[in-house]
Amino acid sequence: MECGADYDALVAQVAERRAPAPEAAAHQHACPHCRAAIAELEELWAPVSTLTGEQVRAPAGLVESIMARVRELPRHSSYAVLAGDGPGATRIAGRVVGAIARRAALGVPGVTAAVGGGPRRRDVMSGEGTAVAVSGSHVVVEVALVVAFGAPVLDVAAQVRAAVIEHVSRLTDLTATAVDVSVVDLEERPDGR
Repeated sequence: MECGADYDALVAQVAERRAPAPEAAAHQHACPHCRAAIAELEELWAPVSTLTGEQVRAPAGLVESIMARVRELPRHSSYAVLAGDGPGATRIAGRVVGAIARRAALGVPGVTAAVGGGPRRRDVMSGEGTAVAVSGSHVVVEVALVVAFGAPVLDVAAQVRAAVIEHVSRLTDLTATAVDVSVVDLEERPDGR
């Protein structure tokens, strides 16, 4: 994957329902790519997990179909991929999701800017004040904000999270697995204090 994690190891971790090794757990907790991939894999693997508890045979081609889709995910790591009703699929660039997230954040009272939150990892699709990792139909969004002086920062962050989740879902039909908010500055009062 773009972060350097072994995608096959993530598949095995989800399929076998096992916890990652301690060093991998720390990386997975902090890495938006791994978090998005794990959420997507858990959703894709859910039907197989359900079937494993029953004494039935999987329909012909089910496992192959799921595995083909799972193997296709790393090839589209900069895009969210949604299956269409007809032939073909829709690909949405991570930067588009970032623009939606930024605009949603700017619509929250108390947010004065969505800015670059310091050096961004090259493996995350960066935009103006947002970073997005995608896997299938799951996204992890990081938003860096400037908040107006006097605005309740925790309330503003919670409202930003809710707004980003709602806008991303409504406009793209994607699932925002996590929205991480960093308040990087306060806008000074007009009197300069």
